[in-house]
Amino acid sequence: MNLYFLFAPGCPACEAAKRPLTAFEKENPSINIIRVNLLEAKWTHPWQPNATPTYVLEVPGRERTRWEGTLSKAELGQFVNKSKQYLGIR
Repeated sequence: MNLYFLFAPGCPACEAAKRPLTAFEKENPSINIIRVNLLEAKWTHPWQPNATPTYVLEVPGRERTRWEGTLSKAELGQFVNKSKQYLGIR
């Protein structure tokens, strides 16, 4: 399972989101967190964000879910858990 964190350098909301993301990452080592700097990305993603930061949870071979805006560590956990339920993952 991959959690993409799409951010733009200099974005205050993105900077505020990095600390909770790092704390969430330490407590959830089974989730692969991929940070994507939108100004330096060499690839085009099929889910162009409307806002930054944007979180995209991807399960290979399944649908993706996304959230636009800053999330706390607890909210990240809720987003992942609700997404897993939506995608039918235990």
